[in-house]
Amino acid sequence: MSNEDLQGAIGTAIGCLSGLCCPVVIILLFINGPGWAGETFFPWLFMICGSLFWANIALMPLFIWSRTRYIPATTIFTSSWMFWLATWSVGLLLLFSTWGLFWSIIGLALGGVGVIPLGLIATLFSGSWGAFWFLLALVFGSTLTRFGGAAALAWAEDSIDELKSEDIEYDEPNRNEDDHFLRQELLEPEDVVDALDTGQTPVEKAQERLITAFSAKSILDAEYELHTEEGKQLHEEGDNDAAIKCLSLAIEKDPGRLEAIWWRAAAYQEIDPPQLNNAIEDLTHCIELDPDDAEIYQARALLLLEIQDFERAFNDFTKIIEIDPECFTIDPIDSYGMRAEIFGKRGEWENAIAEYTEVLERWPIHKATYLSRANAYEQIGDTEQARLDLQRAEECND
Repeated sequence: MSNEDLQGAIGTAIGCLSGLCCPVVIILLFINGPGWAGETFFPWLFMICGSLFWANIALMPLFIWSRTRYIPATTIFTSSWMFWLATWSVGLLLLFSTWGLFWSIIGLALGGVGVIPLGLIATLFSGSWGAFWFLLALVFGSTLTRFGGAAALAWAEDSIDELKSEDIEYDEPNRNEDDHFLRQELLEPEDVVDALDTGQTPVEKAQERLITAFSAKSILDAEYELHTEEGKQLHEEGDNDAAIKCLSLAIEKDPGRLEAIWWRAAAYQEIDPPQLNNAIEDLTHCIELDPDDAEIYQARALLLLEIQDFERAFNDFTKIIEIDPECFTIDPIDSYGMRAEIFGKRGEWENAIAEYTEVLERWPIHKATYLSRANAYEQIGDTEQARLDLQRAEECND
């Protein structure tokens, strides 16, 4: 809450309370007379004001520390409203007891606060010097407390702002561990030495160093995003040579982010002629950055099949099954089914049949898988099972 908001909230709360209490006090004063106010109302009011005064005195030492200045500042500003209520009540009492009901009503009609200047005039003209000086002292003290409390609140808010600027910590959870400047302590030995040369405090020098580093990193982030988006757009437009150049610039800015590497792998696959080995290398880098993403393994496995590296492709399909055994993200045909194809290329037909069976357990009406398993059964001489699979394939609609 800002200084102005706090002052407004306090003023509104006490204003509402005064709006409820003052009419009651005025009615009782007019009915019971000044004697009642002096015996009943004012002892309680002055006891509250006195307690607030001594509380303010006791809290004064808290102004020494920046973090605690808000406590006495708020107390002083809040007390000023009670002191003004006491001043207003004394002014009304002196005006009523000196000039009577008519002038009291006139004072209340002047925005309510008119009872204070009229009370001063009434006591002055009646020669009640003690009452005059007492009311004048209350006016001075209440005014001083009000403006002093407001100034103290502003000072406390400035102190909090300074502490926030000194306590700045940069937290970038998505950065790599080599971004040391985002995790180091605020002060370093060279900050003290440099501060002596520049006339700054060590904290100011440390802030300058960190802000400069953070700004440089922000510029790199912006350049990374710009090159990545441009590269993606060029790839989608079919200009893969230009896309690879843009995405390579993005990777130079931040080689630890996956997005540009993934899109460059896609561009390598569609360039003329395709550079599948470069695409596989990029996908391998993506896996190093995110080793639990089944889709990256799938993309690399399919490329490995194209270059006939069946062993590594088989390992990638196996990894997909380890990551996603229930095939929530990867179609079973693209994991178990592809492993079955590799088993078939090796001549391991029993294993191929087992993999095709895994697919059919998850997708029991897949015609192509029944045909493939029928072929595997024929390879091992099981013509009856091959015939049954061919029959099931005919019953499928896909």
